[in-house]
Amino acid sequence: MIWTGPEAFERSLNTILQGYLQRSPEALVFFEHRGALLCQNAHGESQFKRWNRALRQGQEAASLPAALHTAFQGGDTPLQLQHPELPGLSAILEPTPGGFVLRLLDTPIPEGADELSAHALAALQKLSRSEQRVARLVVKGLRNDQVAERLCRSPRTVEFQLNSTFRKLGVRNRVQLSRLLA
Repeated sequence: MIWTGPEAFERSLNTILQGYLQRSPEALVFFEHRGALLCQNAHGESQFKRWNRALRQGQEAASLPAALHTAFQGGDTPLQLQHPELPGLSAILEPTPGGFVLRLLDTPIPEGADELSAHALAALQKLSRSEQRVARLVVKGLRNDQVAERLCRSPRTVEFQLNSTFRKLGVRNRVQLSRLLA
């Protein structure tokens, strides 16, 4: 393939991506890092509308809900979400270097999967991004020294952020934090 300039390259790349999206059997929606819609395939558009209609939000246009965007900022692993009203509809929100990929599924999330409830998302909104990262790793069972190593921080900083998290969420220990974010 020969391009004659940056515009030709972008058009070709856009054509390739759109072709891939339209042939994909998955319902895919791509958002930029601030949560604005970048692109979606037809199945992704219809599933996203279905998701929002069931919540009675009246939001037909695809945009990343603020609760998801805020909760996701602290994590580097995919979030699995079960629709609160439709038991057969779930979503996986994954980070990408430039934003997020939302995959909407017509299947419930399997038992034991790392799912965040609406209550957990609301709780995470009370925390700073840094505190969210620490809380999510603590809930996964990591000790303070392991969290510090993973996030390239001192154990004292992790301890301080964890205590701040406990205070903000009104919990006393790791067990209560895990129950709140379960």
